[in-house]
Amino acid sequence: MNAQVKYLILKDLDLNRKFFPAVFAAGLMSMLIASLSEFAFFVGSLLFITTLVAFGIMIAMYSVAQEREKKIHLFVLSLPITSTQYTLAKVISSVLCFAVPWALLFVLLLAAILGLDSVRDGYLPYVTLVMLYFLCNFCMFLAVITVNSSEKIMVSAILVTNVCITIALQALSRIPSVAQTLQTEQIVWSPTVLLLVFGEMLFCFFCLAVAVYIQKQKTDLV
Repeated sequence: MNAQVKYLILKDLDLNRKFFPAVFAAGLMSMLIASLSEFAFFVGSLLFITTLVAFGIMIAMYSVAQEREKKIHLFVLSLPITSTQYTLAKVISSVLCFAVPWALLFVLLLAAILGLDSVRDGYLPYVTLVMLYFLCNFCMFLAVITVNSSEKIMVSAILVTNVCITIALQALSRIPSVAQTLQTEQIVWSPTVLLLVFGEMLFCFFCLAVAVYIQKQKTDLV
């Protein structure tokens, strides 16, 4: 990997790492709230989802859209780096910035499911699918922000991805192999669940690859 690409990735990570503790704390707090009662579970879940989604939007807007708007990205023209390498650096750094808190909160969720008697182990496949969906949601939004500078398209992307969250949560919970084991201690990784896990990971890669490819076809970064 080009040294300048590494520098750009590390630069973005250094700029955005200040958000990690706040996101992690908000996610942890929402999990603690969710453990208090049935109503608190609804409130905590809503806060947890809001934290992840808002953080994803902020990273994409702050790292990509804002740099483009303020023309900060034009400094790349003075560096020994191509537009494709610059785009790749922004995509990788943005994904890493989101993935660090996402992964930590994912691990905490898995630990809570497996370690707390009040939470059924059968939730593990469902939570895995949901967390991967949030990663897909972020990658899709990041891809849109990367290839488009239109504010209307950005706002539309935010609305669409947020509306799809409720639909996705309901759809995933209604998968027969998931629904049958949600309230049990049985962890079932059915072929359908495994296929969805693979599909979600493939979707993330596809979105980002398409974004990089589209940017590669452009003649400039302005």
